[in-house]
Amino acid sequence: MQRSAHAALPNMPCSRGSETLLLRLFAAGCLSCLFHWPSSLSLAAWVTCPQAALGCCFSFQQQSAGPICADDWHGSAFFARALLFDCAVRAARLAFGVAHELAHVVATILLLRSSSGGESAATFFWQLCHCIELGDAEEALGEANKKQLWRRLLGQLVPGSRASGLHVRLPTAGLEQRWQEEVIRYSGAVVSVLFPVMLLPGMLSSCAQQTWCPLQSAIFFGALAVAAGSLLSDLPGGPMLSWSTLPAGLFCCGNWGCLVPRESLDDSSHNEFFPRVLEHLLSNVLNVVELRGAQAGGCATFLRGSNGQVVCARSRTVKSKRGRLAPMLFRKLHRQIRAASWSFNPLTCFQRLRPLPVVLAQGHSRFGTSSVPAENETHPHQWLGSHSDRFWRQELGKNSWKLEDQADVCITITHNGDFDGWKVFDEVVPNVNLGEWISRILHKGNTAKGDSPKLAGLMDILLVQGRWAASARLAFIRTCLMHVDEVCDWQDLGPEAPNVAPAPHVFRAWAKPFEEAFASVACDFEPTEAAVKNLAHDVYKRLEAAEWCLSDAQAEQAFSAYVVEQDLTRKFCQVACTVFFANDLMSAVWEFFSRAEGTFGVSVTCSLWPQKIALAAKGQPISLAFDSQRPLAYWASEPGSLAQIWPTQGDRSPAGRMRWDMMDDKG
Repeated sequence: MQRSAHAALPNMPCSRGSETLLLRLFAAGCLSCLFHWPSSLSLAAWVTCPQAALGCCFSFQQQSAGPICADDWHGSAFFARALLFDCAVRAARLAFGVAHELAHVVATILLLRSSSGGESAATFFWQLCHCIELGDAEEALGEANKKQLWRRLLGQLVPGSRASGLHVRLPTAGLEQRWQEEVIRYSGAVVSVLFPVMLLPGMLSSCAQQTWCPLQSAIFFGALAVAAGSLLSDLPGGPMLSWSTLPAGLFCCGNWGCLVPRESLDDSSHNEFFPRVLEHLLSNVLNVVELRGAQAGGCATFLRGSNGQVVCARSRTVKSKRGRLAPMLFRKLHRQIRAASWSFNPLTCFQRLRPLPVVLAQGHSRFGTSSVPAENETHPHQWLGSHSDRFWRQELGKNSWKLEDQADVCITITHNGDFDGWKVFDEVVPNVNLGEWISRILHKGNTAKGDSPKLAGLMDILLVQGRWAASARLAFIRTCLMHVDEVCDWQDLGPEAPNVAPAPHVFRAWAKPFEEAFASVACDFEPTEAAVKNLAHDVYKRLEAAEWCLSDAQAEQAFSAYVVEQDLTRKFCQVACTVFFANDLMSAVWEFFSRAEGTFGVSVTCSLWPQKIALAAKGQPISLAFDSQRPLAYWASEPGSLAQIWPTQGDRSPAGRMRWDMMDDKG
C-alpha cells in the first residue's frame, strides 16, 4: 500500500508545481475582479472601444455613430455617459445573476417533482416556495435580514461600488442520486455561460459594421460578469477553471500528528501532559500545512485518569481573522487539560490526570467545504464520544484475557477529502442519508453537518474488538438486516422517520451469553479459526436455552423478531465471535475503505489503544517522517512540512531522517 522514500528530509523536492498554482491563482483573481467589480468591465470598454460604450451621444436607441466629437470627451456630458453605461452594466449583471439562480431553482423543481410521488402541482410548488431561501452570498444562508438584503442588491447598481453575489438555498433532501445534485449545481453555470455565447455574434457583427449600440454592449458585459462568477462558484474546480478537483495545497484540509515514546525525550518532558518540545515541532509542521487552508483546527491526545482509565483530551478552535492557528490551538489544549486535571468526579473526588508512556497527537487543520467553519464542524470528530463498555483485553504475549468492566471507549477520527457515500447491503448510501442511518443504529445523533462525522459514526460501528455488545450490534447489521430503511420501519431515511432499531440495552442483553461463554475459557484462549467456531457453537446453545433473556423482555422480543431461524442464529453467533477478535483498529479502517466512495486521508484512534493510530490514504496525500534513533514518527498531508529541525537548543539535527509517502492513488 505504501512506498518508501529513503532521503534526507531537508532535501525533499517541492510537492506541487508553484508556476501552475500561481497561474491558476491569477486566473481566479481576474474572474473575481470581473464578477465583484463590474466597473472593471466598464473601464476596459472605455479604453479599448469607447464608441461601443459611449456612442456619439448616449442614446440606447442609436444604431450608428460617427467619430466622437472632442466636446463629447469634456465636461459633464462624458461623465454622465460613463456613469450611465456603468449603471447599465450593473443592471444587466443583476438581471443575469437572478437568471443564474432561477436556473438552479428550475432544475430543483423538475428533479424533485419527478420524485415527489402523487402530490398535486399546486401543493408541491407551495411547499417548495416555503423551502427556498434567498440570501446574500456574503451572509450566512437563511440569516440575512430581508430589508438589508434588498438594500444591498439595489446598492450594486451604484457605479464604482463592489457588488456581491446571490445565493439561493434549495431543498435537496428528496434527491437520492448524486447525479441529481450535480445537475442542480451545474445548471446555473451552463445558463450563465450560454448568455454571453448567445450575445457574442451580435457584438461581433457590430464590430464588423462599425454600428455601435451602448445598450447591447452593457448587456453583453453584464452577462460576461455573471459567467465569470459562475466559473468561480459552480464548477467542481472552483476558481481553478478545471473540471478536476482543486489542486492539492490550495483550500484543502490537512492531517498532522506525532507518535513519540516519552523515554526518547529529555527528562523535563516526562511529567508534562503535552511536552513543549512536541508542541514546537507540530507548530512548525502546522505552519506549513496551514497553507492548504486553515480556518479552524483541532488536536486530540490521550492521558491517564486517576481511576486508571485512559481519557481523550480534545481541543478544537476557529482561527481569528488575523490569528495564527497553532498558538491558539495549543493554548486551548493546555487550558482544557489543566481544567480536566483537577475536575471534580463523584467517584474519585478530584480526578488528577497523569501522562502516558507514549505521546500520541492527532491533529487536523480545516478549510470549510462541506460545512461552515465552526467549532462543532472542526476535526477531530467523534460520534459516540467517551462512553463506558465492558472490554476484554488480551494480556501481552499470553493467551489469557482480562475483563475491564467499565472501560472508557472513545473513537476519534480526522479526515481530509470528500466522503461521498458508503456501501451498505450492496447499495451505496449517500452521505446525506448515511448520518440518519448511523444515528438510528447507534441511537445517538450528531449535530455536525459535514461529511466527516459520518466516518466517525461508522468507526463506532466497525471497531468492536474486545467488546461483546458492540460485536453483537455489528453481527446484527450483517446477518439480520437487508436494507437501510429497515431501521426506519421501511420508511425513507429522513429526520422525521421513526427508529425501530434495537436500543443499546438490547445489545447488552444479547451479549450476556457471549460474555458467559467466553468467561469460561478466557484464562487460556487462542483465537484460532477452530477455537472461534467452538465458542460460537457454545454461545448458540446458550441462546437456544432462553434463560439469558428472562430479565429483559424487550431484548427477547427483538431477538425473536429479527433472528427467526436456527441457521440465522448460528450465523449471528459466528459473525459476532469473528468480529470480536478480528475487528481491531486496522481491520475496521480497511473495511471502511473497501466500501467507501470519495477521497480520503484518514487517521483513526481509540482510547482502548492509546499507543496506536491507523493512517490511510486514497486520493489524498499523507506522508510520514521517522527517526529510528530518537525514536519518533510524525506525519502530515503536506510532505514539505516534514522537513523540520528538532526544536531544542543545541540540537540542529533533522527531526525526521526518512520519509514514507503513502500510495494514495489506489488506497
